[in-house]
Amino acid sequence: MNPLGNGAFCPLPAASCVLQPLRVRNMIEIAQFTTDQAKSYWHSINQLKLNFIHQNQPHQYGFPLIISAEIADQLYQASQELEDYILALATDADALNERITQRFNSVVGQPLNLKTINSYLVKHLQSGLGIPINYDVLVTDNFQSSLSLKSTEVQTSCCHLGWMRLMLQAARTALGKSHEELLDKLFEPEKGLKAIKQLSQTPEIFIVDVDPIRQVTRIDLQAMSELVSGSGSHLISIYEIYRQGNNWLADIHDSAGRLLKTVKVVNIICRMVPGEVREVLSTLQNQPDRRQEIVDFFSDSSLNWIWHPAWQNIFDKRDLAAFKNLPTAQQHYVETIQQGDVPPGVYFQKSVDGHGGANQSIVKVQDKYSVPEGFILQPYLVKKRFKYIVSEQGLDFDCSVELRIMRNLSLGTARNQSGAYFMARIAPYEVEGESVKNGMTEIHKAMYHILDQYKQSSRNIHHWQLPFGFSPVLIQP
Repeated sequence: MNPLGNGAFCPLPAASCVLQPLRVRNMIEIAQFTTDQAKSYWHSINQLKLNFIHQNQPHQYGFPLIISAEIADQLYQASQELEDYILALATDADALNERITQRFNSVVGQPLNLKTINSYLVKHLQSGLGIPINYDVLVTDNFQSSLSLKSTEVQTSCCHLGWMRLMLQAARTALGKSHEELLDKLFEPEKGLKAIKQLSQTPEIFIVDVDPIRQVTRIDLQAMSELVSGSGSHLISIYEIYRQGNNWLADIHDSAGRLLKTVKVVNIICRMVPGEVREVLSTLQNQPDRRQEIVDFFSDSSLNWIWHPAWQNIFDKRDLAAFKNLPTAQQHYVETIQQGDVPPGVYFQKSVDGHGGANQSIVKVQDKYSVPEGFILQPYLVKKRFKYIVSEQGLDFDCSVELRIMRNLSLGTARNQSGAYFMARIAPYEVEGESVKNGMTEIHKAMYHILDQYKQSSRNIHHWQLPFGFSPVLIQP
């Protein structure tokens, strides 16, 4: 592997690449895969049964990406400051409960008493559970040939742990022993998942999501399920849960809809994000009794909540202003407008508790405009262009990169023992003149558009030659 320091990258040997003249110091680099390495990476993904069909299209995983140790250290320090800030909130149980309850009540649309449930979270933190904190920065370009990292997202969520573990496993398989020094620089998510397993005190855990059998995150759910409880776990749709007397039951179906068994639900990991909770309740709006039953499920403190959906947004885009007062994180801060009138300009409009790029849009303000309730506005960022060129195949288009560092926040003796890890999203820069968002849905849509274009031109382009999607991140020694 020969990392490129000039903003270009390719999956073939250097002799096959057309390099660009622009030099950028401390550039984020894409792992330069040879054809054999690219095939090996995808083969290892297939061996792990990750390449499943979703809506008649294969789900994609990006190539490993390399970042300099300097950038890694900066992001790690910024995330450490953020962790310290959140810990100050978490150590005040009453304030933490008020914050979580208020935010979740705005999601379900009615006042719930979550004090007992939220007390479980404090106990979990003290026992070793690390709350994953996602700290995202977009690689931007200020047209002065320098690198700029700007914060686009921050949130606490129990997502992607199993997914990343499998991706890193695939990267290790593809890169082999010759790159052990780079691979040793990986931060593994293993400890965070093992903490969840230890907390459960039972082999039978119920992982609840919207539609875990069919939805795009099924791989991650299965990976988490296998690691935390092996064959004793169950993937359950929220629609399959119902009350019978004092118990909560779930009818477990296979992908064909056949009933496999009915089980009593006790130990729960529910990773549904606010948008998904709203979607479920909206779907059931014409079934008020059933809708209320789901709300009652979320507020039942007799259940063993290993992870509750209210905990997904302890810290989110409403709290971005805190970056201004953090020594390292303030370097990544982007002005955030949360209320009132907005001056003329071009902005990103984002849902305060949205995940995965949901409910984001570009707003061009020319006259009077006020921030809608439940949203924030940030100035439009010019994404850094990374050139993707494979002269042998005639591929030539630009990409953008968004980095994420995920730490596991915990209290007591477990603090700083669960580590952190890096991931990235690599996206086509634009399609037909339209900028591509870094959300996975938008990345996949753009990628398939590119594949269709080359298919129509009779060029033989393979999925494994495209670097887009979730990418494991390596750190230069």
